[in-house]
Amino acid sequence: MGAVRDRYRSYEGVVLRRRPLPSGDLVVGLLTPEGPVEALAKSAQRPGGRSGRIGLFYRVDFQVYRRPGRDLFTLTQVALAETLAARDPLRYAAQGFLGELAWKAVSPEVAPRGYPVLVSGLRGVRDAGDPRVPLVWAGLRLLMHAGYAPAGSGPYLRLEGRLDREPGPGSVFLGEAGEAALRAVRARPGKEAIAELESAPLDRLLEALLRYAEAQLEGLLSVRALRRLLS
Repeated sequence: MGAVRDRYRSYEGVVLRRRPLPSGDLVVGLLTPEGPVEALAKSAQRPGGRSGRIGLFYRVDFQVYRRPGRDLFTLTQVALAETLAARDPLRYAAQGFLGELAWKAVSPEVAPRGYPVLVSGLRGVRDAGDPRVPLVWAGLRLLMHAGYAPAGSGPYLRLEGRLDREPGPGSVFLGEAGEAALRAVRARPGKEAIAELESAPLDRLLEALLRYAEAQLEGLLSVRALRRLLS
């Protein structure tokens, strides 16, 4: 009995991916405080299934089971804890960017710090008066926790990962205020960093975040949709 119990795992997580299968099953990708988890939700899309409880950006408590010799977990229980998804298209697209960024960048080693940043960022984008503030804060923090913090100093962000005094190919101008806000995000507690961002050049910082994320992480599909809604 102990071996069977060991195959069951319970988590808290945020739904970041949903891939429907012709069978009516659903492959769900969730970020947890222990890292990313993929699980098969059997018959989730059929009438009476659990698809409504595992929507994108839902924070859930769930249990999974792994059969010997299989890589994919099977979802056995799920309970909705919080709906983080925004209704506004721009905010939802911003959440999509954070979700894709977290899925690609947050490894199990980073997850204990990255998971609460993601949850706070999704909640902030949903609720804040200006969603750019939590978007920039959470996006930069996720990249920094994952080891993509730019080195050096200066008002120009080079896409290869440096702050510099002089512009370079593809660099983004932050200015002194933008550089100070970037350092606040890296070094200060969340509330203090958010306060710094509220008076920072958000358009420049957001452009820097999007371009820097694209340069560091290949294949970010969410950036195009977000840019279209921002324009």
